[in-house]
Amino acid sequence: MALPSVLSQKAAAQQQRINTFRTVELFLRAATTEAAYGDGLSFFGKMRSAGESIPPEFEALDPPGLLKDADRRIIPYLRSHQFVGLVAGIEDFFLQVLKAVLGAYPDKVGSAPLGLSELLEAGAFEPAIDRAIEGALIGLFYASPQKYRASIESYLSMPPSVLEPLWPAFVEMKARRDLGVHANWQKNDVYAKKVFEAGGSPAPGPFVGVDISYFSASEAISRRLVTAIEKHCLAKFSGSPEA
Repeated sequence: MALPSVLSQKAAAQQQRINTFRTVELFLRAATTEAAYGDGLSFFGKMRSAGESIPPEFEALDPPGLLKDADRRIIPYLRSHQFVGLVAGIEDFFLQVLKAVLGAYPDKVGSAPLGLSELLEAGAFEPAIDRAIEGALIGLFYASPQKYRASIESYLSMPPSVLEPLWPAFVEMKARRDLGVHANWQKNDVYAKKVFEAGGSPAPGPFVGVDISYFSASEAISRRLVTAIEKHCLAKFSGSPEA
């Protein structure tokens, strides 16, 4: 009976984490504007040095504004790395929800490494369940997009309609995050394959750093995913033994 409350707490915490990225973006914009036009020459020099160290592709991501030349690279660069954190947070939310649900319904995990009688005799039933859950989830987030989704739907007893409207965009977000971490935001065939398999459209151009409109859209997708998962789980796991 405590599971719905736990899941609601996890969803609220994740929504707050998503809020963090927006407030940090606003701070960074204010800070760079102050550095460019304030009285602190040392502050400006540090900003200019940072901008010149960033790949020039980031300079074209945002429209022209108060910041000029290499200074314009800083916000898109930092935002792109905030995006990495945004996607990682959603993946961690999925993981925490799955652990909570499987902990409440361990029969969903499958066979345990020891028989029930042996576990009871050893007094190690709960640790064994925890190990079984960890074993079931290891590697899940490195699986193909379709297997990843199928596992989530299976463990959460979720119909395809819950994730269907959001999944192509989320897979593109995950694939773009991987490019940022492993390929300096340059598109490759692996990115395109993952996006096509999920029914999405790859981003145009070879460089996929994160501009403000894409980041805002990613925030919106993230919020909708958290809300959809929470709504489904609260309806499904409300104490019914059939869950």
